Amino acid sequence: MRNLIELSKEVQTLMQQIIDIDANRDRLQALNTRAKMIHDIRQKFDEAKAARATLIEGRVTVSSMPKASKQLINKSRQVIAGFEKDWEKTVREASLSKIFIELAKDHTERKVLQELKKDWRTYVDSEAPPIKQDWLDRLPDSAFGEAKRSISKLLDEIQDLRADLPDNVASVSRVKESAKEAGDIFADLDNIPPMIRGFLGKAARGEARIDELTEEVGKWLSEHDMLDQLRIRFR
Repeated sequence: MRNLIELSKEVQTLMQQIIDIDANRDRLQALNTRAKMIHDIRQKFDEAKAARATLIEGRVTVSSMPKASKQLINKSRQVIAGFEKDWEKTVREASLSKIFIELAKDHTERKVLQELKKDWRTYVDSEAPPIKQDWLDRLPDSAFGEAKRSISKLLDEIQDLRADLPDNVASVSRVKESAKEAGDIFADLDNIPPMIRGFLGKAARGEARIDELTEEVGKWLSEHDMLDQLRIRFR
């Protein structure tokens, strides 16, 4: 009988230990959930600080860092005090997620990051060459396809860089480099005389008339090895 009593006590002790373990696991899980939320916000804020430093190093004009609202500051102080007094109660409070975490997330994503993205895109737009895409599209691919493709590729690269904050100064420099390359190629095309440009546009659409093939146009086409690409047909 004594053995049964002792065994019963051991089982009770073991069961209590299991209950304690489950309780601690639940507490730790609640803590880990909140900790991950706060960690993710902190990581985004650190990324924003790094991006801001990169922009400044790349000589991009940036706005002042947005200040946290009084509500966020006060809530932060309450959370710190709550952790020091009773961390479990603080972790389980619904207001921690609904108020503090949401406020911190909103400040980081909608104020800090958005302001930096605005500064970055303003810079990229100011550096991008004013390429006349409609005018470019009117040039025949047979004669200017390579130049058109090169310009389009560079413009796409600039837009890709514009989409996200740069993570290194090389990306900032690349915007200027791509803009200059595209501008230089376009400048050569932009030097085409208006009469030639008009004829090329019409010829590319099959709308050029024989009387528009003037001596000046014919000479320019010959100098640029384009006469063999010219075809005459009846409508």
